[in-house]
Amino acid sequence: MVLERTGPRFLLAGAVNTALGYSVFFVALLESAPRWLQLLAANGVAVALNFLTARQVGFRQRGWRPLAPRFVAVYPGLHGGDLVALEALVGAGWRPFWAAVVVLPAVTVLTYALQRWFVFAPRG
Repeated sequence: MVLERTGPRFLLAGAVNTALGYSVFFVALLESAPRWLQLLAANGVAVALNFLTARQVGFRQRGWRPLAPRFVAVYPGLHGGDLVALEALVGAGWRPFWAAVVVLPAVTVLTYALQRWFVFAPRG
């Protein structure tokens, strides 16, 4: 079955998280918030949900104490890279929403790699 593999489960959990994150991002965009605040709000709201869904659905891990600090540690770099890419595309004339959509696949692949081999890697 497809959902027995980590990748498809990660994508399923990510779809839920992405829908929430983009909803917050879009509201912040409509409110004319600065892009850094749009990303901070969208990702800040989604981090707790991301941790729960990635841990339980995507990687089928139990417990949170050893995992949460590593999970939180990867997000500044991810969001920094996301912001740099988003600003570059907007600077090149892209609308912010579509720029965020274009950046999403790269952020998804990088997030999966960091979570798979750093955050939720088997220890021991």
